Amino acid sequence: MFFSYYLLALKEALSQDEVNYGFFTKSPSWFYPKELYVALERYEESHYDEFPLLEKVACYFDAKSHNFPTIESVEINIYRDSLIEEAKEIALKIGLEFVV
Repeated sequence: MFFSYYLLALKEALSQDEVNYGFFTKSPSWFYPKELYVALERYEESHYDEFPLLEKVACYFDAKSHNFPTIESVEINIYRDSLIEEAKEIALKIGLEFVV
């Protein structure tokens, strides 16, 4: 259930990742349904270490917020493409399509 909401939120966040509000770019949690926000945040926090995608997404949006050109020596656009591929793999496993 978590990833069905997370991937939708990630898709929305990625579609707006060029918008920077002065060292702040909206991450997926900004796009969680309001009525599920607390439950989804708790799940994400308690399972963060189990899913490498969650850390990759956090690093990406942090880097975007600070206008960093690279993450761990990887160009930010290549890093973005990599996290999209990971998201597609998870989406496929749960029967969703992930297109950005």
